[in-house]
Amino acid sequence: MGRPAKYDEDTVVASAMDQFWAAGFNGSSVDALVEGTGLNKHSLYQAFGGKDGLFLRVLREYLDIHSAASLAVFSRKRGYEALAGYFQGVLKKFDPRGCLVVNTAVELGNTDPECQRLMGGYYSQLAGCFAQAIKEGQEDGSIRGDIHPQDTAQWLLHAVQGLAVNARLGATQRPTARSILALLANSSATAPDAHGHQHHPRGC
Repeated sequence: MGRPAKYDEDTVVASAMDQFWAAGFNGSSVDALVEGTGLNKHSLYQAFGGKDGLFLRVLREYLDIHSAASLAVFSRKRGYEALAGYFQGVLKKFDPRGCLVVNTAVELGNTDPECQRLMGGYYSQLAGCFAQAIKEGQEDGSIRGDIHPQDTAQWLLHAVQGLAVNARLGATQRPTARSILALLANSSATAPDAHGHQHHPRGC
């Protein structure tokens, strides 16, 4: 029996992520994954459980990396500044391929329980951060007091998903993000926008 081929798992996952991100789950054949990662089919199934297992590994990696980076602002800032910082970070990181999580949700929906669990956990965490930032902003006066934190957090979640879809269509995202923040801001407060600039919120 021959010795198993050696490979670097991080490199394999990164290559597979590029493939799935560009072509989607259904658009990525086993042959394309073998060619892109350098694994043979035996190693692909033995190490990752085939295409399905590799995709789940990629999705977990994407969530670990991107969710940690995008949510970190909520531990550094509060209220409106946290939301403005989040959208500023999102705009900087938008990829023409869109967001892998949103792409997966559109493509697979609820057909895969584990994918649904992973994506649901991420979106719940993000909505929780939004709601907490809205509450903080209402307390410090930077966010309108007439909006419901949880309901508005869900609206923001849908808005972020829409921005990610539009990114794949090549649409300009900054005016939309600026408008979202203007709708949240207390008209009597001065707060930074998605550019990080200070201005009167209703003057966008």
